[in-house]
Amino acid sequence: MRGRFTAVSPMSPTLRDAFLLSGTLIAAASSGYVGWRLWQQPQSTPPVVQGEVMRGCDLQRGPCTASFPGGGHLTLVMSPRPVTPGTRFRIEVKLDNLVASAVHVDLGSAVMYMGGHRQRLDARSDSLFAGQAMLPVCTRDHMDWRLTVTVRTRNGVLGARFDFA
Repeated sequence: MRGRFTAVSPMSPTLRDAFLLSGTLIAAASSGYVGWRLWQQPQSTPPVVQGEVMRGCDLQRGPCTASFPGGGHLTLVMSPRPVTPGTRFRIEVKLDNLVASAVHVDLGSAVMYMGGHRQRLDARSDSLFAGQAMLPVCTRDHMDWRLTVTVRTRNGVLGARFDFA
């Protein structure tokens, strides 16, 4: 007497292809989801070492210098002076005893948020970075302004805040 069980036939090519396609789609979707979640993780940013701006500095009258721990300095020059809202002006950042991969400036009010006005300065040499900017037009008769310089170096990020009226 033969058994009641019959041998299982090999899987048909159509069914096999359907399983392979399903597995591939599941793997791709899973990889995409994991990649997206990793991309959403906050990026660690190095702390900014703040420079000490020289006392009595007035950018509307002349250059101002900030000193950093370890002996580096940066000098900020705006021209032509005085700088007024709605008028383009030149910004130069001169570095002394600092090697930068990038220099950015952020220009805004010292007393209220007026949106982001951050831009990268062009390297003119290893120690000179320059660009143009414009103070935003404000409805107030008088505004206190802040120009923040950020210097990215191999050892971290340096920053200096220059306030002017």
